[in-house]
Amino acid sequence: MIARARLKDAQVLLRAKRFDGAYYLGGYAVEVALKARICRTLKWAGFPDAASEFQGLHSLKTHDLEILLRLSGAEATVKARRLAEWSAVLNWNPEKRYQPVGKLTPQQAMDMVTAAGDLMITNSTLRKAMRDIAARKGDFTLFAKIRRADAPGTWDLVVSAPWLEAGKLKATSELAELLSDSVGESSLHEFSRIQTVGADHPTVRFMLDNLSEEDGELRVQSMDLFGLQIEEAVIFRAKKPATIRPSNRRMEPTRR
Repeated sequence: MIARARLKDAQVLLRAKRFDGAYYLGGYAVEVALKARICRTLKWAGFPDAASEFQGLHSLKTHDLEILLRLSGAEATVKARRLAEWSAVLNWNPEKRYQPVGKLTPQQAMDMVTAAGDLMITNSTLRKAMRDIAARKGDFTLFAKIRRADAPGTWDLVVSAPWLEAGKLKATSELAELLSDSVGESSLHEFSRIQTVGADHPTVRFMLDNLSEEDGELRVQSMDLFGLQIEEAVIFRAKKPATIRPSNRRMEPTRR
């Protein structure tokens, strides 16, 4: 995704103390992410590019983040859950790239890049969280984010693991706490809900049989999952955890 790539570029520039470039690319990442959201909402293959493609769509020919947020369908969610982060990026515009070098402060650049990252939890960040939790608790059977047709603009996180009690409040709370430790509590607000399911759940069985993935980003669009209309899914893992059998061998003392 272009937005995530630009965010990574902004983070590299920030670490290199190239604050003007970091600020500009951080804001640009937000713009691209909003345009991608508009495409998903309207079920477009891509955002209009050529002048002829904007015929009748002139309201979309803008770099104004406030307008793009309104058109994305995510305005209420973002302003209710991420108002501080949104306020930090709101004044960005592409003309910033023409201002004299050194005009932006390190703090302004840091605030922009941090807010941009908080506004869009990246798939790579979520995969890292999956790995970190698996290292502490054990492998997941299923780890996926799903966007339902009846909940446009929001994602569900659907998870199954032998160490999680499916559907139990305690299990969901434990998982939310582990995720919060890894990606930050505010990042969890991207998800409308976290659902823990058992290994025998039809969704888990279907994905294990048809959409197997060990550690990646398998994307699926427009599918009917047992009567549930799925607009989009990103499957990070759909694989049975390996059974670890205890060794019967005696441990021998190390020879010196």
